[in-house]
Amino acid sequence: MPTEPAHQDQDPQPDVLPSDALVDVVAFVRMPSHGWIPSPAETDAIVSSILERVEVQTGIHPEEIHVFSNMHSFAVRATMHFVDALSADSDVDYVTDNDQPKV
Repeated sequence: MPTEPAHQDQDPQPDVLPSDALVDVVAFVRMPSHGWIPSPAETDAIVSSILERVEVQTGIHPEEIHVFSNMHSFAVRATMHFVDALSADSDVDYVTDNDQPKV
């Protein structure tokens, strides 16, 4: 009895997370085009402003926040809805996944 060939050329469905799923991301502060680099204190103030704007926009507060002042970046654990709004903020250069392997 012949068997149907496996369809190996089909890509698996991408993982789609619900908007209320918690994710860990790192966001990088957009650097000004004129070459000025914010001090750690200025980075803290910029991050606070970003988070406040996104919280007001979404009504969501991140579960965790860690600011890396000297690296002009910050990590958050928040919902996908919050992360989507965060990535669209004009003071955020880009956001990347911070999923750490489980040990």
